[in-house]
Amino acid sequence: MNKQTQNELTIVSGFSDVYGQRVHDEIASSLREGKKIELLFKQGEPLVSSFLNEAIGRLFGEFSEESIRELVSVRGMDKDGQDMLKLVVANAKVYFERLKGPDPVWKGEAGENDDYPCPFCLSWVCTCDGDMELR
Repeated sequence: MNKQTQNELTIVSGFSDVYGQRVHDEIASSLREGKKIELLFKQGEPLVSSFLNEAIGRLFGEFSEESIRELVSVRGMDKDGQDMLKLVVANAKVYFERLKGPDPVWKGEAGENDDYPCPFCLSWVCTCDGDMELR
């Protein structure tokens, strides 16, 4: 019997964080089993960052970046979706890395503004330069 070494998951719509949770659970299950998973996005379907945060961003709090990059692949995502995914991944990595360290507010170590997300775009990796226009 030939053991399946890769799963495929077709993303019907990336418009709901609830659906993102279901996609996350499928990806996490494959990662726990050490199986590769390919996410197939349908061109022209709506995609929002809250879906990507739930589906993919949360993985960085549970698995190593190395495992995610090795076992998870994405196909069919348009350029805007790819850019959004890059931002979600960058924010997730910073967010979960900061969770490991002391909380500067509670530890009395609050300092520079880089300890907090941008107040305008609410991103740890600011792309708006404070004027709310993404560049």
